[in-house]
Amino acid sequence: MIKLKHHIIGFTILSLSQFLAGQVTDIDGNVYNTVTIGTQVWMKENLKTTKLNDGTAIPNVTDNTSWAALTTPGYCWYNNDASTYKATYGALYNWYAVNTGKLCPLGWRVPLDEDFKILTNLLGGYLTAGGKLKETGTLNWENPNTDATNEFQFTALPGGGRGSSGSFFDLKIRGLWWSPITDIDPQYSLSTYLIYNDGEVHRMTSDKKDGFSVRCIDASSSLIITSLTQYSGPVGATVTINGQGFSSGTTSNKVWFGAAKSHCNSRNIKSADSYSTSRLNIPAHYSYC
Repeated sequence: MIKLKHHIIGFTILSLSQFLAGQVTDIDGNVYNTVTIGTQVWMKENLKTTKLNDGTAIPNVTDNTSWAALTTPGYCWYNNDASTYKATYGALYNWYAVNTGKLCPLGWRVPLDEDFKILTNLLGGYLTAGGKLKETGTLNWENPNTDATNEFQFTALPGGGRGSSGSFFDLKIRGLWWSPITDIDPQYSLSTYLIYNDGEVHRMTSDKKDGFSVRCIDASSSLIITSLTQYSGPVGATVTINGQGFSSGTTSNKVWFGAAKSHCNSRNIKSADSYSTSRLNIPAHYSYC
């Protein structure tokens, strides 16, 4: 697994004055509490479903050799022990389960890296947002659970993971969640993690055979940006943003995008209200946000 360099984005998109609570139920009948942070609606708990939302069963793969050989959807419970770990930490899913597009309840989806970026920057950036997301105390996190405040009621929990060889690791040490982007490699995708001994949000590339937690996000309340190319360049360079529900513009030597025009505080806004492409010419030495 290869850790990625942090990207600190220099703007706040949303007001954090209210956190609205709700519930959603998966196809197995598991009920999850939810929280609204800005315009995003997140599950406050890790996913526990054993079926895709079309009713297809996901194989529960307990054997290490079988897990390592998977190139199809699979899930497990930490240490293959549902009675101990399911209620608190949820299940661990490989990338192939995530990639079905049917893992979360209808109307919900697995969050992309871009969704985690928005949440992270809303909470102050990669260096400090992790503590604001973590559940407080050391009942479920290892001591010292640095900087944990849970002030936005996200209640992130350290469910650990399962490696591509089938071995389990880091329960109570790290919470790891799939946060995919357009494939960066045939073998790897992207994940986001929090750890017990700092307050940061971390990103890394992970083997698609790994097993991580999933936090679903309401698909109707969040923007989807599937790719972003040509981050900077000479006069006349073009930023191409593909996705849904975003706007983009330029100001302060940056290329901005957000869920609404007011979030960008910028000019020359170009919108994409359905899956489409926005192209924006930028001067030299601009960077993206």
